Amino acid sequence: MWALFIVTGSTAYATVFNATTCSYTDVNAAVVSAVSGDIVQIPAGTCDWTTNTLTPVSKSITIQGVDSGSLTSSGAATEATCNTGGQTTYTCIKHAGGYIVNWSTIATGLPAISKIVFISAGSAACSGTYSVAPVILGGLSTSVRFHHNTMIFGGNCGGLIITNIFGVADHNLFLSHNNFVHATLVRMSSYGGTGNYGDNSWASPSTIGGASNYFFEDNIFETDDLSSVNAATDHFFGARAVMRFNTLTNSQFQNHGTESGGRGRSARHMEVYRNAFTWTTITDAVISSRGGTMRVFDNTLTGAGVVTRMVDFNTYRAGTDSPQATYFTFGRCRTQAVTISRSGTTATVTSPLENGVWASGGSYVTITGAGDSNFNRTAVATKINATTFTYTVLDTGATSDSGTMQGSFDGNTDVEGYPCLDQSGRGTGTYFSGDLPSITPTGWPTQALDPIYAWNNKDDEVLSASAPSASAAVLVSLRDYYNQHASFDGVTNHGIGRGTRASRPASCTTGDAWWATDGGGNWNTSTTETYSSTPGEDGGLDLCTATNTWTNDNYVPYTYPHPLNINEGLPPPPGPYEPPVAPSFKSPAAGVSPAAGVRSAAGVRAGR
Repeated sequence: MWALFIVTGSTAYATVFNATTCSYTDVNAAVVSAVSGDIVQIPAGTCDWTTNTLTPVSKSITIQGVDSGSLTSSGAATEATCNTGGQTTYTCIKHAGGYIVNWSTIATGLPAISKIVFISAGSAACSGTYSVAPVILGGLSTSVRFHHNTMIFGGNCGGLIITNIFGVADHNLFLSHNNFVHATLVRMSSYGGTGNYGDNSWASPSTIGGASNYFFEDNIFETDDLSSVNAATDHFFGARAVMRFNTLTNSQFQNHGTESGGRGRSARHMEVYRNAFTWTTITDAVISSRGGTMRVFDNTLTGAGVVTRMVDFNTYRAGTDSPQATYFTFGRCRTQAVTISRSGTTATVTSPLENGVWASGGSYVTITGAGDSNFNRTAVATKINATTFTYTVLDTGATSDSGTMQGSFDGNTDVEGYPCLDQSGRGTGTYFSGDLPSITPTGWPTQALDPIYAWNNKDDEVLSASAPSASAAVLVSLRDYYNQHASFDGVTNHGIGRGTRASRPASCTTGDAWWATDGGGNWNTSTTETYSSTPGEDGGLDLCTATNTWTNDNYVPYTYPHPLNINEGLPPPPGPYEPPVAPSFKSPAAGVSPAAGVRSAAGVRAGR
């Protein structure tokens, strides 16, 4: 290993530590020697790290290989051989399964990984888990860049995991072979360094349109296994993510809901725009959400009629038509009339529909309306079967009764339980803490309405409206989600209009929106992108905030390219880029949040 000291003009800004080979031992030695601001250069070659994991400690450095950014899917490596279709100059690191890099970043500096082919052959270490992948990037940084890499994975191994950080993944190739995988995963479990399960993300203001998200832009996502749906993303635990200007083949964007991740919460919000999808097998949607809110626009699909719609959403805990899921901690979102019997301190409840109680650990339920007040309480239920559960009561009072069962954390304004906790179209609410059997507070967190807005998404050049795939009783058009209306007038034809601001109708109904093609300032600074009709095309979403009252540019996408997405070589010298300020927890008043899409102070950058 040897070091090269680099200067620009009269300013020194990096020392390059050259690993002797791409072996784990040599790369780790270079990483240990480097300090924040330095570069670790890995030479060309193919190295099998077996079970070793690189874990940089307390430093922001750049780790880079050679030339993987020039790979395309047709010449990409395979798990078995690391053969890159004749290319001889590249850095390829293989792993039996599990982490190649597990980096807990610090708050300062510009950590980056680039120009490496990561190969995960797949093993039992990956099977059936969301926590294992070749690269996991977490910690405290607000400016992590992962770029010009190739990730190839199979056997249920995922690709890139992002936890609690902001930044950008750009110009990467994610190629999946064999079995159901998630190319990327974003979790904001301890958003702002506070709490767990995504609770703080759900209690904090929206950062839609701002820098305080993790961005995926200018990437290629592909799969060659059409036996199941392969996900380019799977976001949950309060995730805040932006997917834009990517190319996808038989891969979809999706997120998890608050229903099948244990105590974990749904993704908080996603922005999905100007991506190009190609799909050759039958599927329901290429953009799919199970909770939180979205801004989805200007995506294109070449699908030859094999996709039901481009965008759908669902709330698995709700409705009689929702897919069966393990509902976990929060139970089912629905009100049901139930019968109750008591034997000693054990009350047994029988429901006409599936009760949604988690067999492995119980779920919170609330019983009301029983004649004997002994039965009326919020408790952790123990599942007996799909329609029967028990909970503990006093050894007094009636031995049989009837009442109403409902989800303890839902709004329960109607028999469907609406609004459901973290459902599609909901936003900021009260902060939760704790776990079973003592989450506090126990009750509806007064989550603000934060509708999904979807416009100008085209399937084979035909406008494709978003819609719920199930749970339609709690996902209502012009309340929980809005679509583009070709004849929008703000009076009888509602939803989203599109055109110049001068052509926008004066009339509108609260919640309506208008994509002003000449709005948004100059957020798209590219002169070469091909995902919109004109390179550099901008636009901003105007929101009707009261009857016949338009608020211009209520939502404007963050600057593209991302300020960190600037070149393929060495990192920039210090300044003028200023990373977003890491959020801190501040308990909001119950049910109060800024208007959906308002850009936070953390989302304002000083310039490139």
